[in-house]
Amino acid sequence: SVKIDKVLDNMNNSKSYTMNVEITNDSITSKSKIEFDKSNGISRQTASVDLNGTPTETIMYTQVSDNKVISYTKGMFGDNWIYSEVEGTTIHLDGKTDVFNLEPSKFTKVKSNIKGIYKYEADLSGIEDGNGVKCYVYTDGKYITKVEMTSDDFNEVITFSDVDNTFVIVPDDVKENAKKIGEIDFSDIDLSQYNDIDISDIDNDAIKEQIEKAKEYMNSDEFK
Repeated sequence: SVKIDKVLDNMNNSKSYTMNVEITNDSITSKSKIEFDKSNGISRQTASVDLNGTPTETIMYTQVSDNKVISYTKGMFGDNWIYSEVEGTTIHLDGKTDVFNLEPSKFTKVKSNIKGIYKYEADLSGIEDGNGVKCYVYTDGKYITKVEMTSDDFNEVITFSDVDNTFVIVPDDVKENAKKIGEIDFSDIDLSQYNDIDISDIDNDAIKEQIEKAKEYMNSDEFK
């Protein structure tokens, strides 16, 4: 029989894994892929957003080393790689550890409709923002394969794969091309993707005006 405490231990003690996250909130769906390589202290997150049929992708590498958090981000401002470094800060390169760290007594085995996969209902009432959230955890008997969370406001599905088989490095060309935000010329950012967006009750012209003001400020001597 499956021992949920062993499954939780396996996930918490894993060296790496890949998460695919899909969140639906108010009919808006966002997707992201997060690769955790805890052995090297590096994660890679890829998020996809669709703006009126125009797909936009954001990529972020995060590296923890010597009490520093170093990040490389692309997609927020065109094709520029943005570099940042924060000292005296530590983060943990883990995924949804709230579920992983629940006591085994918080899991109740329920019927699974997938052959070879076991299903548990998890009680999230003891964690922050867990009240009113239904949570189901799926496992192949060794690792958690999927977590489903639903409430009146959102639906979130997380799938796990490549446990202890996910390897992440920051490519050399990313390191070489990345600049601090104050060193980037924002004057050539293409705003055409916003031209045809039509969402009720949102003033697109006002949003574009704010972006233009932000660009102007980020190119100013005061900001740099």
